[in-house]
Amino acid sequence: MNCPVCSTEMVEKDFGGVMVDICSNGCKGIWFDWIELEKLDETHEGLGGALKESLESDRAKDDNRDRINCPKCSKPMMPHLYKSTKEVTVDECYLCGGFFLDAGEL
Repeated sequence: MNCPVCSTEMVEKDFGGVMVDICSNGCKGIWFDWIELEKLDETHEGLGGALKESLESDRAKDDNRDRINCPKCSKPMMPHLYKSTKEVTVDECYLCGGFFLDAGEL
């Protein structure tokens, strides 16, 4: 699967027991299939190497970019500002239920 932001091939990595797709050779964005993001709540969160790398990444989001397309089904994704900080934009696919987070937004 290619990254919806930089088109680099994403690789699957272990996020503390949850396998997610990471743009590790490009923009460092993260793709969560439907329900994977919920599995990383604070109670069950593991400390896989990919999770540690993501948490330590600098935020890399172009606030002026157009909507991105879902890497799974190619439909335009809907951006949502995370309510508590208003600095994090979660891109959600309404068709397949996936989420994309830019580097540093986890």
